[in-house]
Amino acid sequence: MRRANLTDPDGAWAGLTLDVRTRPRPDLCRRTAPLRLLLTQGGDPVLLGAVHPPASGVDFFRTDRYRSPVPPLRAHTTRAYGGSAGRWEPGGLS
Repeated sequence: MRRANLTDPDGAWAGLTLDVRTRPRPDLCRRTAPLRLLLTQGGDPVLLGAVHPPASGVDFFRTDRYRSPVPPLRAHTTRAYGGSAGRWEPGGLS
């Protein structure tokens, strides 16, 4: 996997890109039915959802079977990319 900084045309840091060509596809499949949601990975259920109409919310139930196709970022890696990142605030970087 390759990580790189994403910059605006003026050169300001805008985000992080991940190139994961060497990893297998996550094999995620979304299935829906009226007021229901199921997310599976490799045939195993990983997320279930139930909608409560009208606009009163959604209950989500997570299983422990989800496996991320991207390895976690380590502290030393985030420090290396974070030098020019600025401070995060809701609505963007400042």
